[in-house]
Amino acid sequence: MRINVLIFIVLLLVTTGIGVQNNSTAEGVLASSSASIYGETRMTGWQSNETVILTLGKVDLTERRSTKAQSFAHLLGWIEFHQREHFISYDEIFIELSEKFEWEKVNSNPDLGLGFPYWKSFAENLTKSPSWWLEYSWGLSSDWYGIAEKETSVITEKDGGIASVTIRCHVRDVSEYIIGHSLINSVFDLYSVDLGKIEVYEYYYDSTKSGQSVYLHLKAPSTILQQVKDKYKATISIAPQFQNTVSDEERLMIFAMPPTTEVESVEPSTMGSPKDNVATFTISAGIRFPDSFTIISGPPKKSITELLVENLTSPDRILVIAGVATLLVSGFQGASMLRRRKTYARTAKLIARVYEENRENREALNRELTSIHDSLYRMFVEDKITDEQFEKLHSLVHEHLPED
Repeated sequence: MRINVLIFIVLLLVTTGIGVQNNSTAEGVLASSSASIYGETRMTGWQSNETVILTLGKVDLTERRSTKAQSFAHLLGWIEFHQREHFISYDEIFIELSEKFEWEKVNSNPDLGLGFPYWKSFAENLTKSPSWWLEYSWGLSSDWYGIAEKETSVITEKDGGIASVTIRCHVRDVSEYIIGHSLINSVFDLYSVDLGKIEVYEYYYDSTKSGQSVYLHLKAPSTILQQVKDKYKATISIAPQFQNTVSDEERLMIFAMPPTTEVESVEPSTMGSPKDNVATFTISAGIRFPDSFTIISGPPKKSITELLVENLTSPDRILVIAGVATLLVSGFQGASMLRRRKTYARTAKLIARVYEENRENREALNRELTSIHDSLYRMFVEDKITDEQFEKLHSLVHEHLPED
């Protein structure tokens, strides 16, 4: 924001040769109300981490951004400036703005157009009517965003040559402010977020000569996540002004789907990777933004252990499993028993293969497991398997699995 405002001022005054001196309202140097501190993050050298938690009917967005690059305003005499914003209610955001600057350097710069005769006149003017400074220094239009001067407080101090200004005010047009100021340069298209029913909104911006940082937290109703049967689909659109443009930041975007699901696919697949219920996208500087990110999740795939527990839970089947486990861990003597023990081990492998081949077809999987179970049940529980039947079972298992 501050960069946009000051660059606008410099270009205006250089190209027209018009300077504004001793103007009590500084109307001649007011910049566009669309200027935003977020505009500064469009410079290169920034690193961004964005986390989006998606649930049905709601989105929870957190952005953290930082750079070691100085703001352009520091070259003009600003030492540091800070912005704090907190959501109070549907019609109120509380804002605190604080800044320090070199008074003589800023006031005497003809391109900035202040030119107050002395500090006291500036302080008195600012205390009496702070709206012009809100727009001059921070790009905040009091009329546009519903900032009333009667609800605005100003603290001015001067220590040697360093001036300090702190302004506390209340934004009343909340949705307009968030869309037109705070999120004007967000890469996400938030058309599906209901900003009229915000639950959480926090925004911090800090700029010193050692770098800049931004923190944003927004939680609000949203239709981004959709459910069809047991599947969930999220389509996160990129703001039109960023689609197919080259990123000038290093970005890590993390999207969390419902915790009981597992991510099945992500698009663009070349940018994203799934793990459990989370999809992570990485966009390096110089890479083009897609039009959108798409994530699909569903029920997690069951492991063979979970499947066996689910399908072999009756008392007789538990007895079969216990018998197999006992035989596998106990020793046998004699060639016949040794051959049977090997078959038991191979039967366990066969169960694993049956699961892998039929994990997507529950009906076929249950049919195959039931067949294996019945054979083992007759062998161990009913003791009805004959040597000839055992040899057939032995051959069947060896047809499916190669020799060790």
